[in-house]
This record gives sequence, structure tokens and C-alpha cells, in this order.
Amino acid sequence: MKVSVVETAENIEFSVLERVDVSDETLQGMFYTLKDERWARGYPKDRLMFLQNLAQMEQNYNAYLPDELHQENRTQADLDAALEWLCTEFEERSVRWWLAGSGALYVRGIAVKPHDLDVMTFKTEIEKIREMIAPYIVEPFHHVTGWVVKGFGVVNYRYRLDFAFEPEAWVDGQGPVDFGPYAEAHVQPVQWHGHEILVPPIELQIAPNEARGRHERVALIQEYIKSTNLH
Repeated sequence: MKVSVVETAENIEFSVLERVDVSDETLQGMFYTLKDERWARGYPKDRLMFLQNLAQMEQNYNAYLPDELHQENRTQADLDAALEWLCTEFEERSVRWWLAGSGALYVRGIAVKPHDLDVMTFKTEIEKIREMIAPYIVEPFHHVTGWVVKGFGVVNYRYRLDFAFEPEAWVDGQGPVDFGPYAEAHVQPVQWHGHEILVPPIELQIAPNEARGRHERVALIQEYIKSTNLH
């Protein structure tokens, strides 16, 4: 698969140029839509958080695609390298952040392999992080309305890192989720390779994994809760 990243009058547009052995369903799962016999996705230019190098982004995105399409290629060494980079850079810059999703389980020592790292942070931190992420951006950092967070962007540093800015209050409407305002207000510190990482209360991660049918993962979470309560 090969993709171009170009600027149009209104958007930053990702267009599929080649798609050997990549199904329509896979493209739809990557949020591409078919229009005029062309698969594409766009980001409004007026929502970009800062000026971003599109030539670099295109190069990064195409280099990242093989691992995104074949996630078995991502290794624990890659995951650990991404986490080490993230923690070190954020500590140097005093960035306010926390880790959600399966990455939060991983740093607790639970045997899971995340698809990506869900990095939760704040719009106040954009200027602190833009220099560190600029060489590795694969999807534009942009402001969002009508979604679960107020901003989003993707970096590839040996692993996929999804940066999400400020969850919307309504995401907790059916009960607290592991990336929502309640989780943000109740983060807990864990130690990982000499770094302190803030993560949501682990009980918040049972329901979403049950909903996805991840029964083995739910069992691992429940085992972890039981073992830590014994000490």
C-alpha cells in the first residue's frame, strides 16, 4: 500500500495510490472512504494544531504502513523503546500526561500486547511536545469537535502512539471509561523501568474489554486486581 499526503484548498488529504492485498474493509477500518473511484481521507487545514511538514509526514506514513497492516511485526522491544522515548522526552519537558488503554495495562506488568499507546495529554502541552514529535508524525495533529477528545494526532516511533487531548465530559455519560474525565481525575502512579507513569484505575478497564469479547484479557485484569489486593 502506498499513500500520498497533499494539501488541497481546504484539507490535508491522504490518498491511496496503491493497495495490493489491502481490502476495502481494511481501508474503511483506517477511515478511508471511496469517492470518484479513489480512496482518501482528509483533515481540515484550519484545525491543525501547528504547521506540519507534509513531505515528512508522507514519508513517515508510508514507512509505518507495513507494521500497521501487519501488527504482528511490532515487537516488545519496539514497544519498550517507544515508552522509554516517551517517558524520557516528557520528563525533560515537564509534560502533563497519562496513559490509557492497553498500554496502561502493559506498564502495570500485565501480559498484553497493545495495538498502540494511548497518550492522554492537554492542549496546554502542545508547544512543549511539538518539537519532539515533529520528525515522527504520521497523522496530523489537529483540533477535533464532536468526538470523544478535543484533539488528536498519531506518531510512529518504533510503535504507534496515539496522542489524545482532553476527553469530552460526555464520554462518562454511561459510566466512567478508562480515558474519560473521571479516569483523568483519579489516575494512579505506577513504576515502569525507573519512570513514573500515571494510569487510570484498573477496574475501569474491565467493561470495555468485556464489551470487545477479550475474555482472556479480562481474566488477566481480574487476576491482577486479586493479587494486588492480597498485599
